[in-house]
Amino acid sequence: MLKKFFRPYLEFVERVGPLKLAMAFFFALALFILVFEQPGDPMAKAQKSQKYVLPQMILERVEGVDLILSGEGPTVSLRKTEEGWSVLKNGEMFLANTEAVSKLLAVLSDLKEGLVVSKNPDKHEIFGVDSKKGVEIRVFQEGKEVGDIFAGMPETLNKQFVRKNKSDVVMEAIPAFQNLIIPPAQWEGVFPSVPR
Repeated sequence: MLKKFFRPYLEFVERVGPLKLAMAFFFALALFILVFEQPGDPMAKAQKSQKYVLPQMILERVEGVDLILSGEGPTVSLRKTEEGWSVLKNGEMFLANTEAVSKLLAVLSDLKEGLVVSKNPDKHEIFGVDSKKGVEIRVFQEGKEVGDIFAGMPETLNKQFVRKNKSDVVMEAIPAFQNLIIPPAQWEGVFPSVPR
Protein backbone atom coordinates (compact mmCIF):
# COMPACT_ATOMS: atom_id res chain seq x y z
CA MET A 1 0.00 0.00 0.00
CA LEU A 2 2.79 2.45 0.86
CA LYS A 3 4.58 1.66 -2.42
CA LYS A 4 1.45 2.63 -4.34
CA PHE A 5 1.20 5.89 -2.38
CA PHE A 6 4.85 6.93 -2.92
CA ARG A 7 5.23 5.53 -6.46
CA PRO A 8 4.21 8.79 -8.25
CA TYR A 9 6.66 10.79 -6.11
CA LEU A 10 9.51 8.35 -6.71
CA GLU A 11 8.88 8.38 -10.45
CA PHE A 12 8.89 12.19 -10.40
CA VAL A 13 12.25 12.25 -8.58
CA GLU A 14 13.71 9.78 -11.09
CA ARG A 15 12.53 11.89 -14.05
CA VAL A 16 13.67 15.25 -12.64
CA GLY A 17 16.76 14.07 -10.86
CA PRO A 18 17.62 14.49 -7.19
CA LEU A 19 20.06 17.36 -7.81
CA LYS A 20 17.54 19.46 -9.71
CA LEU A 21 14.91 18.74 -7.09
CA ALA A 22 17.27 19.83 -4.29
CA MET A 23 18.15 23.03 -6.18
CA ALA A 24 14.44 23.82 -6.67
CA PHE A 25 13.81 23.26 -2.96
CA PHE A 26 16.65 25.59 -1.88
CA PHE A 27 15.55 28.24 -4.40
CA ALA A 28 12.00 28.13 -2.99
CA LEU A 29 13.38 28.33 0.56
CA ALA A 30 15.56 31.34 -0.31
CA LEU A 31 12.61 33.08 -1.95
CA PHE A 32 10.49 32.41 1.14
CA ILE A 33 13.17 33.90 3.40
CA LEU A 34 13.54 37.00 1.23
CA VAL A 35 9.81 37.61 1.21
CA PHE A 36 9.08 37.06 4.88
CA GLU A 37 12.38 37.90 6.58
CA GLN A 38 13.23 41.47 5.66
CA PRO A 39 16.98 41.73 5.14
CA GLY A 40 18.83 44.58 6.76
CA ASP A 41 20.88 45.63 9.72
CA PRO A 42 19.61 43.75 12.81
CA MET A 43 20.71 46.66 15.06
CA ALA A 44 18.63 49.10 12.99
CA LYS A 45 15.62 46.79 13.39
CA ALA A 46 16.17 46.60 17.15
CA GLN A 47 16.40 50.38 17.44
CA LYS A 48 13.19 50.86 15.43
CA SER A 49 11.35 48.53 17.80
CA GLN A 50 12.49 50.38 20.93
CA LYS A 51 9.95 52.34 22.92
CA TYR A 52 10.24 56.04 23.61
CA VAL A 53 10.98 57.13 27.19
CA LEU A 54 8.60 60.10 26.79
CA PRO A 55 5.96 58.73 24.38
CA GLN A 56 3.45 61.54 24.96
CA MET A 57 5.98 64.29 24.21
CA ILE A 58 5.35 66.08 20.92
CA LEU A 59 8.28 68.38 20.18
CA GLU A 60 6.21 71.15 18.57
CA ARG A 61 3.77 71.28 21.49
CA VAL A 62 6.24 71.47 24.38
CA GLU A 63 5.63 74.58 26.47
CA GLY A 64 8.06 74.08 29.30
CA VAL A 65 10.83 72.00 30.81
CA ASP A 66 11.97 71.96 34.43
CA LEU A 67 15.45 70.68 35.21
CA ILE A 68 15.64 69.97 38.93
CA LEU A 69 19.33 69.61 39.66
CA SER A 70 20.56 67.02 42.14
CA GLY A 71 20.49 67.57 45.84
CA GLU A 72 19.31 70.99 46.87
CA GLY A 73 20.51 72.59 43.65
CA PRO A 74 18.49 75.15 41.74
CA THR A 75 15.67 74.36 39.35
CA VAL A 76 16.07 75.58 35.79
CA SER A 77 12.62 76.42 34.43
CA LEU A 78 12.48 76.84 30.67
CA ARG A 79 9.26 78.29 29.25
CA LYS A 80 8.08 78.90 25.71
CA THR A 81 6.82 82.44 25.21
CA GLU A 82 5.64 84.41 22.19
CA GLU A 83 9.22 85.56 21.60
CA GLY A 84 10.76 82.08 21.93
CA TRP A 85 12.32 80.26 24.87
CA SER A 86 12.90 81.95 28.22
CA VAL A 87 14.42 81.04 31.56
CA LEU A 88 12.30 81.73 34.62
CA LYS A 89 14.60 83.11 37.31
CA ASN A 90 13.52 84.76 40.56
CA GLY A 91 10.03 85.28 39.16
CA GLU A 92 11.31 87.05 36.03
CA MET A 93 11.75 85.81 32.46
CA PHE A 94 15.14 86.10 30.76
CA LEU A 95 16.06 85.23 27.19
CA ALA A 96 17.12 81.59 26.95
CA ASN A 97 20.02 80.02 25.12
CA THR A 98 17.77 78.77 22.30
CA GLU A 99 20.45 76.49 20.84
CA ALA A 100 20.85 74.65 24.14
CA VAL A 101 17.07 74.39 24.60
CA SER A 102 16.55 73.11 21.04
CA LYS A 103 19.25 70.44 21.39
CA LEU A 104 17.85 69.21 24.70
CA LEU A 105 14.26 69.06 23.40
CA ALA A 106 15.31 67.23 20.23
CA VAL A 107 17.12 64.54 22.25
CA LEU A 108 14.30 64.22 24.80
CA SER A 109 11.67 63.77 22.09
CA ASP A 110 13.76 61.00 20.48
CA LEU A 111 14.97 59.37 23.71
CA LYS A 112 14.50 55.61 23.56
CA GLU A 113 14.45 52.94 26.23
CA GLY A 114 17.71 51.04 26.27
CA LEU A 115 18.87 47.97 28.12
CA VAL A 116 17.25 47.56 31.56
CA VAL A 117 20.08 47.52 34.09
CA SER A 118 18.16 47.39 37.37
CA LYS A 119 14.72 47.15 38.91
CA ASN A 120 16.05 47.57 42.44
CA PRO A 121 15.24 50.96 44.07
CA ASP A 122 18.32 50.57 46.30
CA LYS A 123 20.50 50.90 43.18
CA HIS A 124 19.04 54.23 41.95
CA GLU A 125 21.84 56.20 43.59
CA ILE A 126 24.52 54.01 41.96
CA PHE A 127 23.11 54.80 38.50
CA GLY A 128 22.59 58.47 39.38
CA VAL A 129 18.84 58.37 38.81
CA ASP A 130 17.67 59.58 42.19
CA SER A 131 17.03 63.01 43.68
CA LYS A 132 20.46 63.06 45.37
CA LYS A 133 22.68 62.55 42.31
CA GLY A 134 20.46 62.76 39.24
CA VAL A 135 18.69 65.50 37.35
CA GLU A 136 14.92 65.36 37.33
CA ILE A 137 13.49 66.48 33.99
CA ARG A 138 9.83 67.40 33.81
CA VAL A 139 8.26 68.17 30.42
CA PHE A 140 5.02 70.15 29.99
CA GLN A 141 2.79 70.61 26.99
CA GLU A 142 -0.70 72.02 26.58
CA GLY A 143 -0.86 72.89 30.26
CA LYS A 144 -0.04 69.46 31.65
CA GLU A 145 2.98 67.36 32.55
CA VAL A 146 3.70 64.71 29.89
CA GLY A 147 6.95 63.35 31.25
CA ASP A 148 8.95 63.14 34.44
CA ILE A 149 12.28 61.31 34.36
CA PHE A 150 15.52 61.16 36.30
CA ALA A 151 18.74 61.23 34.29
CA GLY A 152 22.16 60.33 35.63
CA MET A 153 25.64 59.56 34.44
CA PRO A 154 27.82 58.05 37.14
CA GLU A 155 31.52 58.75 36.59
CA THR A 156 32.45 55.14 37.28
CA LEU A 157 30.09 53.64 34.68
CA ASN A 158 30.65 56.15 31.85
CA LYS A 159 27.12 55.64 30.48
CA GLN A 160 23.91 57.59 30.85
CA PHE A 161 20.88 56.11 32.56
CA VAL A 162 17.25 57.19 32.88
CA ARG A 163 14.37 56.24 35.12
CA LYS A 164 10.78 57.36 34.90
CA ASN A 165 9.61 58.98 38.12
CA LYS A 166 7.57 56.58 40.26
CA SER A 167 9.17 53.59 38.52
CA ASP A 168 11.99 51.37 39.76
CA VAL A 169 13.18 50.40 36.27
CA VAL A 170 16.57 51.91 35.39
CA MET A 171 17.60 51.74 31.75
CA GLU A 172 20.40 52.93 29.53
CA ALA A 173 19.62 56.19 27.73
CA ILE A 174 19.71 56.06 23.93
CA PRO A 175 21.23 58.44 23.01
CA ALA A 176 23.20 59.74 25.99
CA PHE A 177 22.56 63.44 26.55
CA GLN A 178 24.39 64.34 29.76
CA ASN A 179 26.45 66.97 27.93
CA LEU A 180 23.19 68.82 27.18
CA ILE A 181 22.46 69.31 30.90
CA ILE A 182 24.45 72.49 31.38
CA PRO A 183 24.90 74.66 34.50
CA PRO A 184 21.98 77.00 35.31
CA ALA A 185 23.75 80.20 34.23
CA GLN A 186 24.44 78.77 30.75
CA TRP A 187 20.73 78.39 29.98
CA GLU A 188 20.47 82.15 29.80
CA GLY A 189 20.95 83.64 26.37
CA VAL A 190 22.92 86.55 25.00
CA PHE A 191 21.29 89.16 27.26
CA PRO A 192 20.82 87.36 30.56
CA SER A 193 20.65 90.55 32.63
CA VAL A 194 17.66 92.00 30.79
CA PRO A 195 14.40 90.58 32.13
CA ARG A 196 11.33 90.44 29.84
